Amino acid sequence: MRKLMLALVAATLMLTACNNYGTKVQVTPTAEVYYKGEGVTEADAKKLGDFLVQQGYFDSTKETTVQLLKEADTYVVKMVIDEEEVAKDKDFYKRFFWYLQQPIAEGVFSGAKTKIVFANDQLKDLETLGGIAKAATHANNRVLYNPEGITESDAKNLDAYFVQTGFFTGAKPMDILLQKDKDEYSVRFLVDEAALNADKEEIVTFFRVYKYMIGQDVFKGQKTKAYLTSLELKDIEPVADLTAEEKAAVDEANGANAAVPTGNTAAGN
Repeated sequence: MRKLMLALVAATLMLTACNNYGTKVQVTPTAEVYYKGEGVTEADAKKLGDFLVQQGYFDSTKETTVQLLKEADTYVVKMVIDEEEVAKDKDFYKRFFWYLQQPIAEGVFSGAKTKIVFANDQLKDLETLGGIAKAATHANNRVLYNPEGITESDAKNLDAYFVQTGFFTGAKPMDILLQKDKDEYSVRFLVDEAALNADKEEIVTFFRVYKYMIGQDVFKGQKTKAYLTSLELKDIEPVADLTAEEKAAVDEANGANAAVPTGNTAAGN
């Protein structure tokens, strides 16, 4: 599993005072997991803590607290955050922790529903992140989406399109993030920044064409944004629109049954 967590240590905090936070499991000298309520056990808390150590979220550079609860069939992971630090780049932190729900669900809770909540240093809720779901023809090629804004049909159609056009082959891990704001789709391609920079003009051109085709063929002309996003989930740059002349050329090529774009060396986890 790809290691993501080191970039986030600056956003974490430890609780400032003792209260009824549950039973504490000291994972490392600087990291602790509290578990509380029915449906969660010390073993669950230890497994979560070990996973966060493995991923680099718990390390020795900063004191960090997480609380584990369960609501019905959903595990709730409260992350105690530094509000000032998160406010510096809130879109990134929300995207990162939203994405993190999927590996925690799979790596700790055997695929059970999992949600992450931002909390302050007294474990008061600040914000609950949206849900995450996946569409995957290949086990290691996935469209990850927020089911509160994206329909399962949209996600499956996008996944099928990636397979059809050769972008998803199953040869290497690859995640695509799909979200929607009002009537506008956002597609994030996770790319290796070093590979991108090694052949940037060609790769950017590829994604400009691909973004246009996705908007036309999958989302039927609805507004579609796309981003090249690093493997650490930082946006590198938005994918620019094609010019009118470029769109006409792509439309003409597609009308002549020309080959559609296929996978590139930059994309992938």
